[in-house]
Amino acid sequence: MKRIALLLLALTGLSLAACAPHAPDPDRFAVKFIEHGKQSILDAMKGQKVSEQQLTTARGILDRYEPSAKREMASAMRAQQALMLALTSGRDSATLLKLEADQNRVQDQVLHTIGQMHEELASAVGPEKWKGTSAQLEEKYSRYFKPGK
Repeated sequence: MKRIALLLLALTGLSLAACAPHAPDPDRFAVKFIEHGKQSILDAMKGQKVSEQQLTTARGILDRYEPSAKREMASAMRAQQALMLALTSGRDSATLLKLEADQNRVQDQVLHTIGQMHEELASAVGPEKWKGTSAQLEEKYSRYFKPGK
């Protein structure tokens, strides 16, 4: 699961880089990614008919995690960019492996932070409501991460 999440993060970064005339700014990417994620989560929770109190609690959790998630997401993207630049510019295996280890470390941190946030959100709305929220988000985003049939 962790490898899949890392791969998705890397693919997102690569997709953005491939579509852009230049590398995306990690700070702007992180802001947009986290803000969009917050809104998607809240919208999905509303679709699960969580109470206003639960939504208020969820907003508080999202707001509390937002600064560290943005900072860590930007750091992970910078590490991804450094690795991809080294890979595409012919660096040796020792350099590539060191950059990969650096990338893994910062990606582990952002995944840990976001995972903790999701766990707190699940606790705030209850397991059934969170399961529905998660399923709704998976359905919404599966077209970006699952191959077409």
